[in-house]
Amino acid sequence: MHILRLPALGETMERGTIIAWFKAEGEEVSVGDALYEVENEKSAIVVEAMGAGLLARIVAPVSTE
Repeated sequence: MHILRLPALGETMERGTIIAWFKAEGEEVSVGDALYEVENEKSAIVVEAMGAGLLARIVAPVSTE
């Protein structure tokens, strides 16, 4: 099992907000698949899967800071 962590969007980033999930709970994930999009006050990035497997549970839904 891998726990996904919110990536830093910059050296001073302290907060970010999930604005979209591209995979649903129970969906298969391959390396490089877009998982979710996160933004802060300066930018937004799409976070890709670093490994393959199954997205078992989303504990931070859209709009979670």
